[in-house]
Amino acid sequence: MGRPAKTVAELKLAGTYRRDRHGSRVDGHHVAGLPARPSDLSDDQSRVWDTVVASLPPAAFSPADEFALRTAWMWSAILMRCQREIPTAANQRIA
Repeated sequence: MGRPAKTVAELKLAGTYRRDRHGSRVDGHHVAGLPARPSDLSDDQSRVWDTVVASLPPAAFSPADEFALRTAWMWSAILMRCQREIPTAANQRIA
């Protein structure tokens, strides 16, 4: 894995900025910290959120990743619910 690219500000400070090479680069500042748990999650989704977010390394995700995390939690919660309900269903035939 290569080292992270320098920001445009770092390139300019070092005197190595080239407009033809670096002009289209978008500099974003990584926001530190994990996304806050959305308030509208179900109990299952909240359990998955708390378990997974607690195990994430500090720089793995940022608040901008909330949509991707929410989608993963949603599907995880659906899976957990199905795993709980299928064995107890009156008609256990699945097809």
